[in-house]
Amino acid sequence: MQAVLGWLLGIYLKLILRTVRWRHENLADVEPVLTRPGGAIGAFWHGRVPICLGIWPQWERKPTSALISPSRDGEFIARALAMSRCGAIRISSARKGDAAKSRAAVAAFREAVDWVTGGGALIVTPDGPRGPNEEIAPGLMQIARRSGAPVFLLGIAASPAWQFGTWDKVMVALPFGRGVVVWDGPHTAPPHASEAEVARLTEDWAERLTAATRRAEALAQGRLRSGDLRRAVEPRPAALALYHAAAGRLAPLGPAVLARRARRGKEDPARVGERLGRASEPRPKGSLIWLHAVSVGESVSLLPLIGCLAADRTDLTLLVTSTTRTSAEILQRRLPPGAIHQYAPIDTPAAVAGFLDHWRPDVGLFAESELWPNLILAAQARGTRLALVSARMTKKSAKNWSAQPAAARTMLQAFELILAQDAATEARLAKLGGRVAGRLNLKRVGAPLAADPAEAAALAEAIGGRPAIVAISTHAGEEKLIADVAAGLPGRPLLILAPRHRERGDAVAAELAGRRLARRSTGEPLTADTSIYLADTLGEIGLLLSVADIAVVGGSFGRAIGGHNPLEPARLGVPAVTGPDVFNFAELYAEMEQAGAAVAVRDGAGLKAALGALLADPARRRRMGEAARAFADRQAGELEAGLALIRPLLPPPAT
Repeated sequence: MQAVLGWLLGIYLKLILRTVRWRHENLADVEPVLTRPGGAIGAFWHGRVPICLGIWPQWERKPTSALISPSRDGEFIARALAMSRCGAIRISSARKGDAAKSRAAVAAFREAVDWVTGGGALIVTPDGPRGPNEEIAPGLMQIARRSGAPVFLLGIAASPAWQFGTWDKVMVALPFGRGVVVWDGPHTAPPHASEAEVARLTEDWAERLTAATRRAEALAQGRLRSGDLRRAVEPRPAALALYHAAAGRLAPLGPAVLARRARRGKEDPARVGERLGRASEPRPKGSLIWLHAVSVGESVSLLPLIGCLAADRTDLTLLVTSTTRTSAEILQRRLPPGAIHQYAPIDTPAAVAGFLDHWRPDVGLFAESELWPNLILAAQARGTRLALVSARMTKKSAKNWSAQPAAARTMLQAFELILAQDAATEARLAKLGGRVAGRLNLKRVGAPLAADPAEAAALAEAIGGRPAIVAISTHAGEEKLIADVAAGLPGRPLLILAPRHRERGDAVAAELAGRRLARRSTGEPLTADTSIYLADTLGEIGLLLSVADIAVVGGSFGRAIGGHNPLEPARLGVPAVTGPDVFNFAELYAEMEQAGAAVAVRDGAGLKAALGALLADPARRRRMGEAARAFADRQAGELEAGLALIRPLLPPPAT
């Protein structure tokens, strides 16, 4: 009976291998290892044994054996694999006190190590044959440490397929379907690692193997239907499931809420459909990389990364999404040719499904702190490879997420790659369950903001010989504070106000009524009598900084904004002054102050003293501006280091 069952299983395995359309992911990392001399180890979960021959086109380049239990089931599996020229090493775990089985297990372990060190390939089911399911038993790690061979963690799945309710959730594929093998590796196990290090590595490999298996399932099953609640990953924790259900119930209110926001100028009326998941442009053929940010700061910080990707990979389509009108206007003017901008969908199941069904992104790069559960988990379920770049996690956000640890872990582990902005964020993300691979702060990199030379010359001529203080990215309350300070400075400096949100122009003008103010958005001329020039326009920060003697960076005077990026003036050699509330950029400001490239003040009195000192000492302003430019130039290498970690996620170049 074992012989007959083994023969039938062998025939079935060959049928599956030849009729299923197999797709292999990450082969670029596999080919060099499998073609060079030396052994290798492949591991997949026990429930994938009936479709394991999906790995054969790559694996059979070396003589191959499998670790198989000496049970009745193991006997006919060994017979089936033998029909594909795969040998068997019979090994089982020995119970305490069973000396004979212990000797047999040790002998089999030595045989497996000798096989691999001799150049053979070994396939292992690290959770079999008794389980528990999807937990790595010690054997795999022991063989890897002793042999020093590279280990590949293999996610295997097929569709259509039967999946049984056994302990290992065994999957049996049907002929003429789709099959996927996701290769994660190569990995190595340090031979002299401590027990704690081995435990951490074992846990990491188990998580990676499960993630590869879920990804293979998602890719094999194809796109989910709009509104379908099936997922190709583990069930959501209760908090995320409740959020998903609530978002679905509230979805019918979405059009009315968006229409109201459009009437208030916060949404583009012509493009509200994009927020509901209805694309306004066709999807180009080929691979598509999706980059997402929320508003102006995050969107602008993505531009250097977008530029590098566009230059490196002309075969890729770049889709950039954001949520605010201002960010959309800036991106549409500054995106490279061929890149597409769309508004991000609201985080309801239907809107998210419509967006993902249309664009089908291969890779999604999320900037900073954009953790929208439905969008991220639905993208993961469809097989999109996700990365969180220039990640930022405040102390308050970390505290909120820590109240739902399972939800936080599920969200963060949807990302294959996380690159943190700073040490504090890295520690917070790691504590919540994220696997942080390195650092990348996109707000530290980028080219100087551009300015039209003719417009810059005209603005400088209008200013005349007066010193110019440019206050950028200001928020409510800050314009009056800075205007009051500037009014008390000697030498009649010109104050140029550039509010963070240009739609606040009317409110700022009303607040400063009665002062000698000219408003750029309405075309009011800047004259020698003007003391405040309100630049409530879009995309002109580079122009304004080109004529600045000093920059005051807003969002930093007591409204819990957390500050804005001081590197924008620094790249143009303009010294920057900031208020005390800069928790979003605390590390950056500390470094710049130490380098003599920025000044932080505590309040309005401190601001007046700092501006007065700089205005009175042109040589100090010049030294501070030169230090700021030098500091900004030193940040350029961070982007290339981040790109080196992002590139492996990208699909292979089109041939």
